[in-house]
Amino acid sequence: MAIKLMGVEGAASGSQDFVMITSKEFFSRDGADYLKLHRALMGNAISIPFYFATHPKNIAIVLRGRQKLTSPLAGKYFSAVPYKLGPRTMKFKVMPCADNAAGETLPSPDVVSNYLRHRLVSRLTRASACFHFYLQPNQEPDDQRVEDPRIAWDEERSPYIQVATLRIPQQTGIDSRPQLNFCENLSMNPWHTRSETRPMGQINRMRARIYTAISEFRHSRNQIPVLEPVSHTPCVGPTAGLCMAPR
Repeated sequence: MAIKLMGVEGAASGSQDFVMITSKEFFSRDGADYLKLHRALMGNAISIPFYFATHPKNIAIVLRGRQKLTSPLAGKYFSAVPYKLGPRTMKFKVMPCADNAAGETLPSPDVVSNYLRHRLVSRLTRASACFHFYLQPNQEPDDQRVEDPRIAWDEERSPYIQVATLRIPQQTGIDSRPQLNFCENLSMNPWHTRSETRPMGQINRMRARIYTAISEFRHSRNQIPVLEPVSHTPCVGPTAGLCMAPR
């Protein structure tokens, strides 16, 4: 899940992006660890079993993060990696409001693979949805260090605090061609932020290079300009390029 705030003063991009996954912990300790996983994925049939046999903590995190969701609106999403909170550090998460996906169950195996999109469209056509946004200020910085994101912070010593509610209004057209183009052309980057809430740790320092390079490569290949939306009507005015079809 990703959330973009627009018109953020003090952010070089003009936006602040919150990028999250379905795991409280990240699956690699640092750059060297991540590179070993990448090489295992690109290797032969025994590469992955060997990697996970020698990295049991990492496979446990991957398995916990594999969620079977009845709807994108039913998931719990976590920053996994730490961020600054002024002079301190934090993590964050979003939790669905109680009725986001009430009564929905997992589909049968013969249902089309993109059922999550269909359920999102169907729900928002009928009703609005919401998520609660929580911060987890790090109360034990000596024990809960930022350089190993595989460690979930103790929620008793560093409890989550609800700070906002994200409301998604009832709407139609989110699966229209211009809207799908917008989703394809949008860039989400955890380094779109203010200095007071910038990402922390080696994994995040890698993301500063990787996210930017991937975005530039993708937009160059699709012949689409790299633009940041400035309003909830991105398909008109100076950001209309965000809704163009990739070439």
